[in-house]
Amino acid sequence: MKASGIVRPECYLCLYDKARSKPTFCTLLESCFPAESYSRALGCSDAERNLQVVAGMARLHARWWGHPKKPPLDWLLHPAQDFGGLVLNGFVHNTKVGMQALGKVYGDVYAPIVEWMPKLRRRHRYIIQQLFKPPLTMAHGDAHIENVFFHERFPGGVCFVDFGNMMFSQGMCDVAFYVVNSLQVADRRAQEEAMVTHYHTTLVAEGVKDYTIERCRLDYVLNLWRPLISLCTIGPSLVEQKRKGTGVFSPTPSADDQRMREMYDKLNERIVAALIDHQWLELIMEGPQSCGLCSCISFCY
Repeated sequence: MKASGIVRPECYLCLYDKARSKPTFCTLLESCFPAESYSRALGCSDAERNLQVVAGMARLHARWWGHPKKPPLDWLLHPAQDFGGLVLNGFVHNTKVGMQALGKVYGDVYAPIVEWMPKLRRRHRYIIQQLFKPPLTMAHGDAHIENVFFHERFPGGVCFVDFGNMMFSQGMCDVAFYVVNSLQVADRRAQEEAMVTHYHTTLVAEGVKDYTIERCRLDYVLNLWRPLISLCTIGPSLVEQKRKGTGVFSPTPSADDQRMREMYDKLNERIVAALIDHQWLELIMEGPQSCGLCSCISFCY
């Protein structure tokens, strides 16, 4: 990570206890204090800080722009190349199964997106192709406001943490994920164009060529699907919580569950608004359909 192009706290110790029945880790990181942070539920409305974040992402992405899965990135997950490409099947499975689940627990909010699913049944291949169309780079993979710290002592004013989901992906997957997870709907509508433009400007300044602002904007809109895929992953768990009246659906939630409930409520609203605002379905309907009975199977596309 030292030459990765991303600002992050120093890791002094990282341990893993294989003897325990459940995976147990211990990490000792450099303190980010007195840096400032935000919650996903409240989001960040500070336009200057949001520009700092996307500029930090652009520096990471530019460092590894178009790099193949070879040293020093031979360890980095490539969804299309590792595990026989089954990671991509997992994305499709999560979407199909997860959307059914989200429709059950947040029906009113997700009703417009649930209505899309029959039309998307034979377009999941096209969606995946567009989301992983080169050029790819090293992406953070979980770039939301709670994984960012702000302070003037950090180069560029921002520091990133939590790199457990890093992978080869389009750079715009990080930007779209951050915007949807970190800005209230009104703030996103007011700031997203400036954020995308600033990201692209920083990419170019860092040496990226042959990536137009038009392609950048298109990739941003396409990748607004990625936050939904991420949430779909926990959809079945949310169905179970609602059935049992536990967790975020408990009548007497714990402080952590109440915090998660508020976050999900905001995230649901933001995902749906972003996809509808950008006419995401209409964009995907321009692409070709895949044919065959297997498109009806959750794991296939």
